[in-house]
Amino acid sequence: MTQLQHDSEILRIDFVVPLRAKTTTNNWSRTCELLAQTVSSILNSRDDRLRVLISCHDTPEQLPHDSRIEILRVPFAPPLSESKSFDTAKRLFVWETDKGRKLLYGIERARASGTRYFMPTDADDLISSKLVGWCLEQNHPYGYFIDEGYRLNDENLSRVYYRRRFFKECGSSAILRTQLAPFPHQPDYSLDLNDRYTRRYVVHAYLPESMARQGNPLKPVPFPSAVYRFHEQNIFAASARRQDSPLRRWLRELIKGRPVDDALRAEFLIGNGAMQKRLPK
Repeated sequence: MTQLQHDSEILRIDFVVPLRAKTTTNNWSRTCELLAQTVSSILNSRDDRLRVLISCHDTPEQLPHDSRIEILRVPFAPPLSESKSFDTAKRLFVWETDKGRKLLYGIERARASGTRYFMPTDADDLISSKLVGWCLEQNHPYGYFIDEGYRLNDENLSRVYYRRRFFKECGSSAILRTQLAPFPHQPDYSLDLNDRYTRRYVVHAYLPESMARQGNPLKPVPFPSAVYRFHEQNIFAASARRQDSPLRRWLRELIKGRPVDDALRAEFLIGNGAMQKRLPK
């Protein structure tokens, strides 16, 4: 792929989805299932001006059939299978290096296509059906960040938890103007997470701040617009995260918990059955 400059952009959002390699999971079927649910939630958008770019080593199974899905096979090697047994810090470094490279590869495709915006999207999160239409209608010159969202624990799909400063927690939290977002003049996919470009979109919490420093401040989306899923394959969950006490869990449920009603289910495709199909508009 080559980087091109465009006099006119396509008013569209490219969802750039880095998919983990088979070498990093013991349950490839579950990985594909989560991805299919993410892609279904994106395609459930009320506005069709979108594309899903899946940046991967291994062709995923179970995906919906839709012409707006593109599979991008990356030109670099996957992490070694042995990385699953590395200590937490080393494992996260290796896997997040792979994620960062895949994000850059997808962004390169969005740039070459002249797409106006792209959104780095984790392969297990859910997206509001209102997000694409709202962003494209606003047509902000620099892009957006998601300040409000929900967290969903997969062991209980009946409740979500409201999260303020969502961009601090979830990688699916920025919609960026493609030609203005940071990108290397010549991407080098051999570089690891110490490379500032490889790292930038993985360490997502600082994107709004870094874009503002460049003179390209992002606009907050004024409604909860993504769901961060917490499950057994989540890299953050797989790290040595301290478990909440029963009291803390009860307080979070009381203060921030919200039942998943029909409206939320339809907006994000939450629920085992609903996640598998695109709802009628």
